[in-house]
Amino acid sequence: MTTIDLGQRPRQLLSRLQSMVSVLAARGWTLVVAHNDRNSAADMQLKRWFEAGIDPHRIRLASGRFFAGPVNNALLRNRAFEALDSRCDTIILMDVDIHADHDLLMHLLRQSQSGDSIAMVPVLYLNAIGTLGMRRGLSADRLIHDFMSMRRRWTLHLALPSSFIAFRRCHLASSGLFDETYTGHGYEDFDFMIRLGLSSGILKPSPDLLMDEKTAAPLLARGFRSRLGQIGLQSLLDHRIGFHSFHARSDMHAHRQAQAENRDRFQHRMAALQRTWPPTVPDAVDRADPVPPILREFYTRCHEQGRSPHDLDACLDARPGHLIRSGWHTRLLNRIAGAWSC
Repeated sequence: MTTIDLGQRPRQLLSRLQSMVSVLAARGWTLVVAHNDRNSAADMQLKRWFEAGIDPHRIRLASGRFFAGPVNNALLRNRAFEALDSRCDTIILMDVDIHADHDLLMHLLRQSQSGDSIAMVPVLYLNAIGTLGMRRGLSADRLIHDFMSMRRRWTLHLALPSSFIAFRRCHLASSGLFDETYTGHGYEDFDFMIRLGLSSGILKPSPDLLMDEKTAAPLLARGFRSRLGQIGLQSLLDHRIGFHSFHARSDMHAHRQAQAENRDRFQHRMAALQRTWPPTVPDAVDRADPVPPILREFYTRCHEQGRSPHDLDACLDARPGHLIRSGWHTRLLNRIAGAWSC
């Protein structure tokens, strides 16, 4: 299932949704698209396209004028949940900017049905050059290889945890749906995934689920990002990685403001959730253990599976992406300068 709001970049989103529908329909997938109808020309085009030739048994549009202000992705995902066929047992969440890949979706489906209850794949965010390259045939293996080799020509960063997840529908009854008080983008997915993980048993109550610390290195993450990231760790080791196509943000000030408000809301909700935990759960993180849980599990799995930890050095690199990419430009300019000097 995916969501779409055409209030911004309508042509790009329509094109990406059409590409997603084309791939999934050809391989027999069922897709629910929750659409916030702002009654624009693009919205009417989307509805005409669905009415004209889309199989409603396979590709279902849940459309309505759900809100008029900033995008509310949590609300749209809840409308998508409500539109699911009653026979649907496993749900895969994916952003409309995600590159639809049949093999990766099958990996998520099999993993979530094999006893893990929740499956996750990391997502590699492409820059404009990488997005264009993939559209023109640049392979997923090349993109992953270059990222892991510290070459950032095509990419911005790797997201782990990500919201590209699969889970059994039965867990929604105990976890609850998305909290629709989140607006804009940010933290609504974390809130949902933590509750889903706790209800399914893949996460255990722990004070570090309340710790919110960001890092550019996924394997150095602490707090709830470390715990959630462990769900997708094996997918990372196996190079089962999704791709997010580039798009510019139109209003960075509004984006940052919404994120700050959502972060406050998230902290209050997690504090309330903590009060429901058994009294045996510690109130604070054990600072005597400085190793992030995901890093410890990473080295354990590498040892058990005979892998070299150095294969994922790129995921331990906490430098901001623009510094790495500027280094690439510097090397290119040096090479050109060297050629001219010969």
